[in-house]
Amino acid sequence: MLGSTHGTLTTGGHRALTGGESRAPAPPGHPSPAAPETDVSGRPLRPQVPDLSGLLRPRSIVVLDAWDAEGEPRTEAIRQLTTWAEHLGARLYFASAAATGVPRKGVAGTGLAGRGVAGTGLSGKGVAGTSLPAPGRRTSPAELPELPELPERSDLPKRPGTTVPEPPEGPDRAVTELPERPALTLAELPERPDLAVLLGPAPPPLLAELAEAEVPLAVVAADVALPRGGPRTARPRLLGPGTGLDAFGVNADPDRRGGSPGRSGPGAPGIALLSRSGAQGLPVAGLREVGVRLAHWVVTGGEADLGTAELLCSLAEQPDVSVLACFLAEPRDGRALLLAADRAARRGIPLVAVAADPPGGSPRAGAVAEAALRQFGVIQVGGTDELQDTAALLAKAGPPVAEGVAVYAPSGDLGEEVRRRAEAAGLRVRALADAGAMPEGGERPLLDALLDDPGLGVVICPLPAASPAATERLARDLAEAAEGTGKLLCAVWSSPDGTAAAYRETLLGSGRVAAFRTLAHCLGAVGAHLAHHRFTTGYRSPFDEAPRAPSPSLRTAEALLVPGERLSEHAAKRLLRAYGIRVPREKLVTSAAAAIRAAAQVGYPVVMKASGARLAHKSERGLLRTSLTSASQVRETYRELTARAQYEGVDLDGVLVCQMVPEGAEWVVGVAQDPVFGPTVTVGHGGELREVLPELAYGVPPFGTDRAHAMLRELRGHALLDGVRGRPPLDVDALAEVLLRVQRLALELDGRLTGLDIDPLRVLPRGQGAVALNVRAVCG
Repeated sequence: MLGSTHGTLTTGGHRALTGGESRAPAPPGHPSPAAPETDVSGRPLRPQVPDLSGLLRPRSIVVLDAWDAEGEPRTEAIRQLTTWAEHLGARLYFASAAATGVPRKGVAGTGLAGRGVAGTGLSGKGVAGTSLPAPGRRTSPAELPELPELPERSDLPKRPGTTVPEPPEGPDRAVTELPERPALTLAELPERPDLAVLLGPAPPPLLAELAEAEVPLAVVAADVALPRGGPRTARPRLLGPGTGLDAFGVNADPDRRGGSPGRSGPGAPGIALLSRSGAQGLPVAGLREVGVRLAHWVVTGGEADLGTAELLCSLAEQPDVSVLACFLAEPRDGRALLLAADRAARRGIPLVAVAADPPGGSPRAGAVAEAALRQFGVIQVGGTDELQDTAALLAKAGPPVAEGVAVYAPSGDLGEEVRRRAEAAGLRVRALADAGAMPEGGERPLLDALLDDPGLGVVICPLPAASPAATERLARDLAEAAEGTGKLLCAVWSSPDGTAAAYRETLLGSGRVAAFRTLAHCLGAVGAHLAHHRFTTGYRSPFDEAPRAPSPSLRTAEALLVPGERLSEHAAKRLLRAYGIRVPREKLVTSAAAAIRAAAQVGYPVVMKASGARLAHKSERGLLRTSLTSASQVRETYRELTARAQYEGVDLDGVLVCQMVPEGAEWVVGVAQDPVFGPTVTVGHGGELREVLPELAYGVPPFGTDRAHAMLRELRGHALLDGVRGRPPLDVDALAEVLLRVQRLALELDGRLTGLDIDPLRVLPRGQGAVALNVRAVCG
């Protein structure tokens, strides 16, 4: 549940779109609504998933601007795209845009040289079995000739562990002849292309021509001016600008490897890589050289239209993807990014990300983004090298059979160091074995005994290569054992010699052993693997339980808000009370006599404090008194507070007479507006502890009870909740419930409440609840 019991939590369908637009299919039996579902704040609860089939598996491709302004062919680009089309079995066309006014010459009807381009399905006479329209005449799709029926492609595998047949060998990929400059315009192509690749500028007339030709998707490879205006609703959807062509070349050979064949053979599930540029992604794409399959690589470029979040959603849907690896750009829509992460979590696909620096380098913005991604299970790494190692392990590892870790080292001292560092990294080391004591020969009883332990799921073996013969034997034992077990075996090759046969051939040649060059990366990747499995086991999306309809509390809250003003403490407490957050019994009075009557009703002892919309720091200004036990003290205090406020020039709306709340621990809970993720709930230590433990934990709506408790555990002083030095344990559940109710308040008042601070929130002993002693609220 998301906090208070106000409102009804429901689920519904998805928006269904077609063609190049974003699509998210509705569940069976549910109609597709006209607009995506939204929560009570108006933010979407279902992602917009673009149809990337035209990019990942196109049947026909058109290339524009393959010749530059001087009429010279872009030779390398043509060769790269032709090889890619051959790999996919796609038909490839070269055309010119009518809007460019390019002179029309070349082979009539095709725009290709007499021999055609290998793998395009075109020849000097046009498309086999068809009669192409005469050059220069624009035709409608209805007038186009009917193309021969294409054979159906094999279905892609379902995750995990299934394969599809390897595509047949194509003709020699070396293109010796280039097509002539195209004579066809887009409207004269014999079919509607699934994909357009723009090697030059993308002016509005060209985009309009692509739309008229009903091309659903276009890649703008050149780094040209294209305003980043957000997702387009019309065709074509645009990828780029500035994608380059590196990904096309690598995607033409995703199973390439140097060395022995690994288990990630052709068609096996693999890594989907998302990078902002080709140069950024090439190191991760290089994993295919060591037997890790790269299922897809998409370069986002400048994200003028299609952005990271939409692309991640689509890639998570691909049945040949087992891991998502990405370089995150600065998100333009935090909710869309979280919906993408949620999409991956629902499917059990790990998402490993190198995050961009926060806007303006703001530490708070960075902390919010980090917490938001962690909240949805994103594995965050510090750089390209960590992304390589973590993604490679996840691509090789199946679900962990247990969380226990064994250290299998060639010496006791080395094993003890690995054990110590593994435990410091949060891993549960179950066994430490000395591989140096293993007998010579083909037997490996110690390793086999470790793998027979049902409580052990991971074996880590450091290999310093001090003795080449022993190292080769250990490497061979690991590779052989890995083939016969469902447990994860990791080797850490710490020798400077990266060319040794034990490393290059035995370890990297194994499709089952996860090989690393540093222990830190190994421990981080293993920890991420185990944590991701814990996270996705029984994962329940918070978006399914997010409130869609406003609660009855909203009407009360709206009556209290004053646009652009700060609420008085009394009004702010009424706001909390409307959402079920406990506040002390109190009365707002405007005379000494009324204060005495209020104290009798509230019950002695009482607290008295001045109340005003612009009044802050009451204690420091002498405008608060505690532990008042008699009518005379109340009368005198009222006079003192009003006189002091008058002297300070503070406008009051009265004096609060409040219940004294029993002793407990002081915490702070608040709401802040993040420019990317919207309203964010914060929690931290209050009172004196705030000086020594100032950090905050962040929660980005929607989140549930588990996340509320996780926020508390992220704080360094969370052990204080369990009671220390003889103090009783605190009411952790009540504190978590306050976070959930504040979240509901933040969602319903999004845009109308710019800030909320409960300081302090007094958390009482277990079973006694939590009380907001003071609160500040600022209206938008």
